[in-house]
Amino acid sequence: MHTGQQRLVQVKWKFPPMGRLKLNTDASSRGNLGVARGGAVLRDDQGDIVFEISMSYGTLTSFHVEVLAVLDALRMCIRSSGLGPDILEMGSTSSTTMLRKGSSMPWCLWFIKQ
Repeated sequence: MHTGQQRLVQVKWKFPPMGRLKLNTDASSRGNLGVARGGAVLRDDQGDIVFEISMSYGTLTSFHVEVLAVLDALRMCIRSSGLGPDILEMGSTSSTTMLRKGSSMPWCLWFIKQ
């Protein structure tokens, strides 16, 4: 039985600056090799949805599905609406770091990014 105090943290979505679009993505796997799903929402500066998608990936690790969800969301966003985001927010810190560094990605993810 857990008897420690739990701290609640309020999380609030922030609007992008005027005239900008924000893409929020998140993904997860059931276990760190398990059934994987991801999703994304592109919103304008009023918070209105421009594009949304949910995706199933089969069996992957948590890290792999986080990166694939971002890449797929970017591709689909541009294909369906012709618009790319000005701001990208991801649910995974490690995936964000790897995408920023590019060349330090595991080779298979680096290839997908290209």
